[in-house]
Amino acid sequence: MRLAPAVFACLLSLPVVSARAQDDIKALPPGTVTGHVFCGDSGLPARFATVQLQPDTAGRQEDSTKFNLTSIVFRLLGGSSGTSALTQLDGSFRMDHVAPGVYYLVPQLSGYISPLSSLSSQELILGSLDTSRTIEGQAERIVVESGRVSAIDIVLQRGASLGGRILYDDGSSAVNVQPLLLVKQKEGGWKKTKGGVLGGLFGISSDKGATTDDRGHYRFTGLPAGEYAIMAELPVSQAVAGSGSLAVQLHFNDALQVYSGNVYRPSKVKGIKLLEGEEFDDMNLVFPVTGLHTVSGRIVAGNDAHPVNAGSVQIIDQGDKTVLRNPIALAADGSFSFSYVPEGTYLLRVTAAGDVNPSELASSARGSMALFAALPSIASGMARKLYRYADVDVNLDVQNDVNDFTVRLPDPLQR
Repeated sequence: MRLAPAVFACLLSLPVVSARAQDDIKALPPGTVTGHVFCGDSGLPARFATVQLQPDTAGRQEDSTKFNLTSIVFRLLGGSSGTSALTQLDGSFRMDHVAPGVYYLVPQLSGYISPLSSLSSQELILGSLDTSRTIEGQAERIVVESGRVSAIDIVLQRGASLGGRILYDDGSSAVNVQPLLLVKQKEGGWKKTKGGVLGGLFGISSDKGATTDDRGHYRFTGLPAGEYAIMAELPVSQAVAGSGSLAVQLHFNDALQVYSGNVYRPSKVKGIKLLEGEEFDDMNLVFPVTGLHTVSGRIVAGNDAHPVNAGSVQIIDQGDKTVLRNPIALAADGSFSFSYVPEGTYLLRVTAAGDVNPSELASSARGSMALFAALPSIASGMARKLYRYADVDVNLDVQNDVNDFTVRLPDPLQR
């Protein structure tokens, strides 16, 4: 499921100014923005590149309503299209009926650096004020005057690229994997940027080639100079298109994550430094086929062993406390199950556990939008808990399949 470019443009929209100021702007005749986009490495026109206008953030405040679930889904599936254009064969573009004001131009063409190149899928979805200001620090500024034509030419610089193959350890190609690009930060950590399952499901990755092909090949392009690595998950979540139908298979509890260097922990990642415009096509990654196990069990109350029907469980590395498996919601009978867990010593972390009226839990699930119904932790988090239990960590040793692993929670906290 990929969104149209116009829908993607809405992710960059900012909170509106006051109604009176907006009326004053609307009262003025609009302006026009024209220009050309060129490729810096060849000097030739950047053909069929996209160009978007982002309003200046000066004097604006963050709109907290942008970050609730309903608002985010609305912007993804049908928000305002914003102001954008597509360049022609000669690299020219034109945008009419532009409200007077200060804007920043955001051009995009595969293989070339964009003001969006350093941003993650999550940052683009949320479109926060900080994200918009990051874009402003890298984009061309233009002033649109009432009734006048504002002209500007933009030169794009070719970025670095990172590619390779993703395989299973028996030598077969890992097809339909959506690797996530990681970039090393000044403070030493890794930031998630392009690609990933989130970007793939919502169609906001600018790198269509980032999804592995039938030979397991992937490639990220348009990268600024820096140190990069990748993380990939087993392709357990995919959109499935049929004749007149579309379904989304989501199995987040089975999403084993492997990082560059074929490791499971971010602290062990092996990256590569890329210079401006450098190409590297040998960053390969291997998913294990053997040595993976299932972990399943139940969460029960310690006083009478009744199943706890709300809360989340996740698997944490016992050594450096990094997350091996993201949180999943408990089933109504208190059960949980993880697949494809590597051998090792971990902590099973139980959080936000509580007893919830079953009818209220079902009502919360029905109230979630269809896309997010597959994320039961949202529904269980929305339900009001009759009793709540303290968070706990329990030692978990995985050498073989672990079945019927029971965690008894201490007495509940106050209602």
